[in-house]
Amino acid sequence: MDFITCSDLNLDVAIDDELTNLSQHLGYRGAMVIDTVTQLEIDAAVGIDTAANIIVPDGSVASASTIRAAVASLAGRSIKRFEDGFYHG
Repeated sequence: MDFITCSDLNLDVAIDDELTNLSQHLGYRGAMVIDTVTQLEIDAAVGIDTAANIIVPDGSVASASTIRAAVASLAGRSIKRFEDGFYHG
């Protein structure tokens, strides 16, 4: 579990708004946890069905063409869309 401790003296003598900086740091760490959990879930799905694997190189982001390829792959396998007409994952 992530947590931060900060003394009253530290808060009193800080040049910038220490609480804002700490809350932003915790928000970033929370986003990284969500990213890791999402990646682990995707990796687990690929382990179940290797046809679900869309390769995106490390350190890069998914492009529009990658998303279109994933949608085409799902449609080609007769995967049903949700009620709003989109795939969710």
